[in-house]
Amino acid sequence: MKAITQDKYGSADVLRLGAIERPTPSEREVLVRVQAAGIARGVLHVMTGEPYLMRLVGFGLLKPKNPVPGQDVAGIVTATGAGVTRFKSVMRSSASPRARSPSTPSPARTSSATSPRTSRSSRQPPCPSRG
Repeated sequence: MKAITQDKYGSADVLRLGAIERPTPSEREVLVRVQAAGIARGVLHVMTGEPYLMRLVGFGLLKPKNPVPGQDVAGIVTATGAGVTRFKSVMRSSASPRARSPSTPSPARTSSATSPRTSRSSRQPPCPSRG
């Protein structure tokens, strides 16, 4: 699967289109096929590694711990972990904070969903953007 990745801190020049493995959801995650993704202001800080204190509190000292940047996502749930009961496959969902690639796992507690019948048209944004 293709995704925008980064292997070091820096400006937007460090971002590259690359191949990554398709993720599998853990027990309390859902896998969302991304239809819309947003980049919030915080992603810029993670991308550049500034302020430097971020690196010490778990984002990665010399390079980003997570190579795929992003925070907000909207799409369709394609798989659920064993401990997820609130979501089913083929439900529309919006999630945060890990919107990073065409299919992304997201903690079920940070996701919201609507049934396909009551959701908005696919031409409209499924959720408001932040920032």
